[in-house]
Amino acid sequence: MLLLTERQGCCSMARGLHRRPLARASATHREEQQVLRSLIAGTRRGAGATAEQAKSIDEQCRVLEGFLLEDERVDPWSTGEVSGRWNVLYTTEKDTKSLDPFLSREEDHPIFQVVDTEAGTIVNTIRMRAGLSLSAEAPLELVRPNRIKYFFEFFDVALLGGLLKLPRIPVGSRRIGGWSDTVYYCMNMSMNDTKEEAGEAGEETLRILRNFRKDLIVLERENGASS
Repeated sequence: MLLLTERQGCCSMARGLHRRPLARASATHREEQQVLRSLIAGTRRGAGATAEQAKSIDEQCRVLEGFLLEDERVDPWSTGEVSGRWNVLYTTEKDTKSLDPFLSREEDHPIFQVVDTEAGTIVNTIRMRAGLSLSAEAPLELVRPNRIKYFFEFFDVALLGGLLKLPRIPVGSRRIGGWSDTVYYCMNMSMNDTKEEAGEAGEETLRILRNFRKDLIVLERENGASS
C-alpha cells in the first residue's frame, strides 16, 4: 500500500527535481487541481478544446507536475496503489479524440483504463453508441518507477451493452503500444481517511500521463469501481 502521512499525501514522479514537501493535499495544491478541472470542463475530454485551451491545460498540468516530495519518491506502480479504474478526463491523443462523435452519451466517462498490478495488465475501454464497447488488453512492464511499457495483445468487442461478447481478436505480430510516464499522481487523502471517505468528499485521485507520442492524458480514479 502507498504510505501516506498527515504531512505528505501527494507525489509527482517527474524529472527528479526537489522542492518543498507538500502538506499532504494542501489548500494551495487542491486549488491548483481545481484550476485544472475547470480548464478541462466542457472540452469533451479534449475533443472540443481550442489550441488556446489545450495550451492552458498543458501549462496547468506542468504546475501540478512541479509539486514534488523532498524526501520520498512514492511509487504507486510497484506498491499496487495505482490498481483500479481510471476515467479519462482529458487527452490529446488524436485517435481517441476522433471517436468523440460516436461515444456513448449515456455515460459520464465512456473512456477509461483498468489497471491490475497483481495480474500485470492494463485494459483500455471505449464505450460507444448503440451498446458497442471496444477494449484492448496489454501486459505491462515497469521500466522505472514512473514509466510502464505495454504492447496490446488482444482486442475485445462487446455488443448490446456487454450482453453479447465476440471472440477475442489477437493482435498477432503487430506491435501496438509503447510507453507512458506517470508524471503526476496525487491521492487526496491522509492516513486517517478511508478511500470511501475521500471519494465521498469529492477527493478522487488524479493521475497525469505523458507518453511516447508526446500526448497528455489526465485521468481520475473511479472510487469503488474496477471495470
